[in-house]
Amino acid sequence: MPTLLTDRAILIPAMGVVLAAFGWGIVESLLPERLAKFGVTPSWVGLIFTVSTITCGLSAPRVAWVAGRGAGQALDCRGTASMAGSLVVLGLVPDPILAAAALCLPDVSSLSP
Repeated sequence: MPTLLTDRAILIPAMGVVLAAFGWGIVESLLPERLAKFGVTPSWVGLIFTVSTITCGLSAPRVAWVAGRGAGQALDCRGTASMAGSLVVLGLVPDPILAAAALCLPDVSSLSP
């Protein structure tokens, strides 16, 4: 009898979730220090993360609609790729406005049906 940790259908998405959480854990701890070099205050850093969270919440109905059309696996792949790409972009952005846009990138990039 297979266990959950030996089932590939469970193991692969679980690894993706763990890696994404690890990546965002690093971003959330290092980004405020990086933005402080540009003169961004802690309140602006909070606003940047708030905008990213609002974008995620507003995109949820559209993501649910796309996933409901049977594109769940493709949506997962696009979401994972856009998350990886946005973390790379976030490390390269030269100003805080682009950093805010990079934080919103994974929320809107995986929406194409």
